[in-house]
Amino acid sequence: MSARIYKNFPRKQINFNVYSSLTLSENNVVPRNLIDGNGVSIRSYVNRDGGMRAHLGGNFGKQFKKSQNWKIGLNTSVIVYMNKNAFFLNADEGIQQNYDFTASQGVDINYRELLSLNANYHLRKSIATYKNIDYTPLNTDNHSLTTNVSLKWPKRVIIDGRYNFNYNPQVPDGFTKSTNILNLSVSLLMQKKDRAQLKLAVNDLLDQSTSVYQFGYNNAIVVGEQNVLKQYFLLTYQYKLNIF
Repeated sequence: MSARIYKNFPRKQINFNVYSSLTLSENNVVPRNLIDGNGVSIRSYVNRDGGMRAHLGGNFGKQFKKSQNWKIGLNTSVIVYMNKNAFFLNADEGIQQNYDFTASQGVDINYRELLSLNANYHLRKSIATYKNIDYTPLNTDNHSLTTNVSLKWPKRVIIDGRYNFNYNPQVPDGFTKSTNILNLSVSLLMQKKDRAQLKLAVNDLLDQSTSVYQFGYNNAIVVGEQNVLKQYFLLTYQYKLNIF
């Protein structure tokens, strides 16, 4: 079962959207995990009734035109997920309920055709609770910020940048709590009708190249760290062929 409402008010430059869904299921296939003293895990599957999935979300957007030159846009969104299912670990049997809450705020700024800036902040909170079983609830948080900027100045020069910040406050010692990834590029338009482009780009200017993730699974919080694309510099030349 699902529902959705969308409204747009062009004269006020406002739009909003609300949506939801609910799924009830019977005879679900649920994993049963057996873990011995050496950490060896054996998984089998059983059938149980009473599964449920649901989500409720919405977003609100507003555009502001301060003058002929400046345009500003705001966008706010919130979404909540809920999942309930049977839970098996060794001799323990119960009900696990997972809640996932995400809130984000975005802003877009444009100045004529010269400057474009957009930024988005995301807060995600995940909670796992248990019934009919004495397990401690799990709770994880994540913060992220993504910013893109493009400057077309001086004439025939384009400067692009992308910054991503990620923060996991609960990861244990030995893991990186926060990462800052910055990519930059400078392009020079050349020849008639700007058909040619010479571009110098750098990936991960701050040379951090690490991604950390965490999530709740069964009755544990799983934390992992992986290397992403390493820092590199790239020089390219492009030419547009206008056939038609």
